[in-house]
Amino acid sequence: MRRQKKQKKSKLFLPFFIISILVLSVFGVMIGGLTQEEDAVKYNDIYFRANEGSYLFEIDNVQYGTLNGPLDVEGFYDDLPPEFLVDLKGSEKLYFDVSDSSAAYMNNLYSNLVRLRPISLACSEEYKDEEQCLDKPIKSCDDFFVKFEVSDEKEISYDGCFIVKGSAGYLNGVSDVIIMAYAGVFDE
Repeated sequence: MRRQKKQKKSKLFLPFFIISILVLSVFGVMIGGLTQEEDAVKYNDIYFRANEGSYLFEIDNVQYGTLNGPLDVEGFYDDLPPEFLVDLKGSEKLYFDVSDSSAAYMNNLYSNLVRLRPISLACSEEYKDEEQCLDKPIKSCDDFFVKFEVSDEKEISYDGCFIVKGSAGYLNGVSDVIIMAYAGVFDE
């Protein structure tokens, strides 16, 4: 008799074990889903999803990627000249200066906007003989030209040339704000 009870218990163990795994799996999916929601930031009715050290958001079926979330860089928006943003959306051609190593800070800006508008990589006159510039057009402030420069002081100027100077973090932040502004994140 004792042996029969032991066999019945062992027969019941496997179904209970499988059921408990299924129940725990459901809870795991629910908790995992909540964790993913926590990684999303809602800003002006747009969801920014954290994605391996960057943020992804979508507007009008176009997906954008930024290095920073909107709350991290929204203060940089006030640094952008409003006429630059108008010209950015309305100009036929845009040139990014890749003359020196600071051009790397425009990489994310370029990869987001080149899908939506014509952008060419160019060099400024003083770098025309450098190896990275031999196959690039030489442009100046007479063209719609964007240049980033690493500097100890932060400065933005716009007079045909949009020149941003500052630390690496500032250059990346301004790049992200330009992407967000172009997409309409800050539109009211």
